[in-house]
Amino acid sequence: MAQNMPNIIKININSIIIMKYKLFFSAAVISVVFFTTSCKKEPKPSVIGFWEGSSGKGANNTGTFTAFLFDSNNQVIAYNTGTDTSNADKFFGTYSLANKTITMLFEDNTFTYVGTVNNNEITGTMDAIPSNPVVSGHFIVTKQ
Repeated sequence: MAQNMPNIIKININSIIIMKYKLFFSAAVISVVFFTTSCKKEPKPSVIGFWEGSSGKGANNTGTFTAFLFDSNNQVIAYNTGTDTSNADKFFGTYSLANKTITMLFEDNTFTYVGTVNNNEITGTMDAIPSNPVVSGHFIVTKQ
């Protein structure tokens, strides 16, 4: 029986070493899973609906009534010159939304608005393509 004792101890030491590796590996896997799932991504903001505010030339973002109607098919209608959208000038375009940046293209890609969506507000710049200082400026709209 004394001869079997060293083999038993040797097996137990090997088992302990193997268990330590398993424990280390398990802890590493759990850490990776924890850190990858704990990073929250901000949800993509929704712009679908009616937004209104104002726009202006240069650094000014006031003076002209401005409104946008966004649909779920990346289509947008811009309304200028009057709060009565049934009689206002209408410009049809498309929009894309990447993170919090919205880009709107109108009139066969000859006019653009680029803004930042922050909760229920979009602020940004507008310009002709190619750039034209006569019409370039800023805008601000809020979701209605």
